[in-house]
Amino acid sequence: ERDRARASAQIAQAESQRAEASFLRASIAIREILTKAAMGTGEWARLPVTLRKQFSAEAVKFYESYAQEDSADPKLQYEAGVGYRSIGTLHVTAGEIPEAEKSFRLSTAILERLANQYPAVEQYRQQWAWSLINLSRARHGAQHSDEGRAGLQKAAALYEALVLARP
Repeated sequence: ERDRARASAQIAQAESQRAEASFLRASIAIREILTKAAMGTGEWARLPVTLRKQFSAEAVKFYESYAQEDSADPKLQYEAGVGYRSIGTLHVTAGEIPEAEKSFRLSTAILERLANQYPAVEQYRQQWAWSLINLSRARHGAQHSDEGRAGLQKAAALYEALVLARP
C-alpha cells in the first residue's frame, strides 16, 4: 500500500515538473514572438507601427501577469524580470523614456532580488547587470550624471565578479 502511494506520488511529481517545463517553454516562445513583433525585427518589420504598439501592450500584459502572480518559482520571476527589460527596450524604441525607466526599474528590482536570494545562479547576476545598464542608459542617455555612473559601476562590478568566478 505504501509503495503504491509512493509510486503514485512520484508519478504526480514527474507530471507536474513536465507541465511546468512545457509552460515555461511556451512562455519563452510567446515572449520572443511578442518582443520581435513589437520591435519590428525580421519579418515583423512590415507591420504598421500601430500594430506593433498593440503587440507592445500585449507584451506588457503578459509580463505583468507573471509579476502579479507573485510566484515563489524563481523561473517565473526570472521571466518577468527579463520580460520587463524587453518592454523597457520597446518603450525606448518608441521614444517613451519614462515608461522605459519604469520597466527597467521593475526588471532591475526583480533580478536583484533573485540574484540575492540565489547567489549561486550566475545568470541572475548577469541579467541584473544588463538591466542596470539599460536603466542607466534610459534614465541618463548621453548625460553623465552621478546616478548613471553609479548604475554602470554596479553593473561593471557584477560582471567583474562573474568573470573572476569563471576565469
